Amino acid sequence: MTVFCFPFAGGNKYSYRDMVNASAQLMDMVVLEPPGRGARMNEPLLTSLDEIVEDGYNQLVKAIDWNHPYAIYGHSMGATVGYLVTRRLIKAGLPQPIHLFFTGRPGPSVGRSGAPSYLLDDAEFIERVQRLGGLPDEILNEKDLMDFYMPILKADFHALDRFVYAAHQTPLDIPMDVIIGMQEDIMLEQALAWKKESSAAVSVKQLPGNHFFIHQQIPYLLKMMTSKLMAFA
Repeated sequence: MTVFCFPFAGGNKYSYRDMVNASAQLMDMVVLEPPGRGARMNEPLLTSLDEIVEDGYNQLVKAIDWNHPYAIYGHSMGATVGYLVTRRLIKAGLPQPIHLFFTGRPGPSVGRSGAPSYLLDDAEFIERVQRLGGLPDEILNEKDLMDFYMPILKADFHALDRFVYAAHQTPLDIPMDVIIGMQEDIMLEQALAWKKESSAAVSVKQLPGNHFFIHQQIPYLLKMMTSKLMAFA
């Protein structure tokens, strides 16, 4: 079973490295890398979610074996991208994923609060990123590394901040599992908003941890994913 994974803001194909390594005997987790980072460093960064989604869609279509079922996973920004790529696949008349796994993200209908991140000065922007817990201190405290990551992070936040939810769409017919951290800045009712996005079963849970709880919850996440996908194996 292949699970196509979309990285969080600032992420690349190594963002889920520990999860991918731990899943090797259970499933094939394929991380789809946006341009401007990692192996695609020489490509321009994208600041439009529509362009990021189209890029992810094109990558998935090239990588997939349509003779086998597949699922999609995304954390934070990757959840939004994974959701929109799913809608793009359905619009194209292609086989849809059998399951969606999203973590660390409110439902797409939930509006963003506060000033757009890309309009903040560097100090305010770094403070906001630091609150999410997404960058280790060795990066935050190293100017050269921050100079490298800042354009990538700002491009991704720029795209997210300009996302406009398309209301009145037909709900998906795909089961979905949504998990958020108990200590992250997402309220349970915001995560429950995912239920309006699918007419199939949508499970919403909380696990201990901050926004990047996924790094401490890999065994649970993989067990949950495999249990949901075994029925289609």
